[in-house]
Order: sequence, then C-alpha cells, then structure tokens
Amino acid sequence: MNETTEFTIRLVVEGDPEAAQEGVEAALDVGVLQDYVNDCLPMDQAIHVKSAVIEYAKGPRKLTLEDVKQVMTAEHEDCPITGQFDLGEPERDRELEREISARLDGGDVWAWFCAKVEVRWEGFTGTSYLGCCSYASEEDFRQNFRQSGYYEGMVREALDDLNCQIHDVWSQIAPLRRSYA
Repeated sequence: MNETTEFTIRLVVEGDPEAAQEGVEAALDVGVLQDYVNDCLPMDQAIHVKSAVIEYAKGPRKLTLEDVKQVMTAEHEDCPITGQFDLGEPERDRELEREISARLDGGDVWAWFCAKVEVRWEGFTGTSYLGCCSYASEEDFRQNFRQSGYYEGMVREALDDLNCQIHDVWSQIAPLRRSYA
C-alpha cells in the first residue's frame, strides 16, 4: 500500500541572503526536490512536495522599543559631590555641594544619584547608567531628564546592550542549531 504525505520543505541557510549560491536557489525547485525525496524513500512510501521555502539564519532580529519594557531608577552614586561643579564662582560651587549634601543626608535620593535605565525582554536586560545626577525631585528628574535627551540616548544604549547580549547567546548556540539540521 502506498501512502502519500504532502509537506513543505524548509531549507535553512546560514549566511547573507544576497550571497545565496545558485545551488541553493536551484534546490528550491519543487520538481528537483520531488525527484530527490522520491530517490531517498523506500518504494512503499511517497511524499508529494507541495512547496519549498528558504529561510536565512543570519542571526536574531534586532529588538525595537516596541518589544521591550523600559525601567528607569535612581541608584546610589559612589562618586563624591565635592569637585563636581564649576559654575565659574568657587563659593557658589561649595554652596551647591553643601545644599546637595544636606538633602542627601536628609534622605532625598534625587539630590545625588546615578540614573539607571534598563530595557527588558524575556529574561534579558540591557542597561545604561548616567552618574552624578542632581534634581529637585522625582517629578523634576522625570520631566527634565526626558526633555534633555539623556533618557532617549540611554534607552538606545541599553537596547544596543540587550541586542548584543542576545546576539552573543545566538552565536553560542549556533553549533546546537546546526546539529539538528
């Protein structure tokens, strides 16, 4: 009894789609694939090749802002306040340092902190930091930090970090992907 199964052949090629060899393109010809499949099967089986597709495995697609969750936090700043300001008036610099120190001693985390932006996706986290930040309040920080363009730059940097991590993992598991092909 002959049993016939229809299926689509998926050919996975690692490399650049523009650099595909003629042999790969020729392999997508359904007739050629049908002949090859029939030659490989026992006489009592038949497979009808319905279609053939090619998939290029260059690496994972890059994540975008739509793919990730963004988190912004104020972290402890290790850098000392002293010597961080140059307003052109040394006495004004010292006064500002004293004001920030007093606020920080009073528990105001927004007085002196390191801004941390994370983008998260499926257990992976990309991170960017900006140190020596001082804002009047959380509201002031969130409003001015975004308006300054720092936030968008940090998000892009964190997203680049995340995409690099994912690409590294993809590269590390490449031998496993090939062993199942």
